[in-house]
Amino acid sequence: MSYDLYFAPAGADRPVGLDFFRERPHYTVGNGQALYEHPDTGVHFIFEEVSDGDDPELPPATLVLLLNLFRPRCFAVEAATEIEALIEATGALVFDLQVDDPQPAAFTSAAFLESWNRSNRAAVSAVLSSGEDIGPLRTHPSEKLQAFWAWNRRRASWNDELGDAVFVPAIGFFEVEDSTYSAVIWPDAVPVLLPQVDVVVVALDALRRRRFWPFGGATIAIVRWDDLIDRLPTRTLREGPAPYLDLSTLEPSEALIAYLQKLPAASPKTLRRVAQSAVLDADLVPEVTERKR
Repeated sequence: MSYDLYFAPAGADRPVGLDFFRERPHYTVGNGQALYEHPDTGVHFIFEEVSDGDDPELPPATLVLLLNLFRPRCFAVEAATEIEALIEATGALVFDLQVDDPQPAAFTSAAFLESWNRSNRAAVSAVLSSGEDIGPLRTHPSEKLQAFWAWNRRRASWNDELGDAVFVPAIGFFEVEDSTYSAVIWPDAVPVLLPQVDVVVVALDALRRRRFWPFGGATIAIVRWDDLIDRLPTRTLREGPAPYLDLSTLEPSEALIAYLQKLPAASPKTLRRVAQSAVLDADLVPEVTERKR
């Protein structure tokens, strides 16, 4: 299921096509499409050329956005920023086929998000009421999903500012023993901006000898945020896209290193990464009770 938004030129001298996306980050352009994939946020969607005569029932447009439904709201929020840039560059008009009697109109983010959210909620309801086996249904509080998305959007500029001396992890999700947790990866207790999440996946290549790791590959352990914070030199959360600990000057104490070294190794069989697209805003599924963490 996808939400389709069509774009028509405002005039013959202002074409709307794929050339606009060739110099923008996170796009792969080819075969009549511009595929957007953000490596940190997990957001993805497609702008596709519309050929003349493809379908007489479609509006007179040259480009269409294909944005999947059954997704967290941040997908539409990120798409809106890309649409705004396209509109600013081309002056395109939009046809929203999700409304009754779609007519060419000026784009507004508010109208787009309202329309997409309405379609997304209907899609979630339809899938859940269909009885279809969709596998695990994962949800997370909407305000936290928005904060995590904003953190991941900010991550690249933080990396540019701080360089290699400070690690800024992306926030993602992992499934551990059939429960889904927000998580970051923290390698070897390096200086870090550590966002508040459910669990921290600690990579211990340099802190623990390989002989204690029977599975091969990187040595990893999982620690709950509430357990880890008691071992860190500061518990004061800073305000940011998501609350975080500023450990940018961290010099790990012997006690912290010993604590991390003694954490039980996590088996890859019990630690599975979950795509950001697979974790819905909890209010979209009100009958699902969040598993206590």
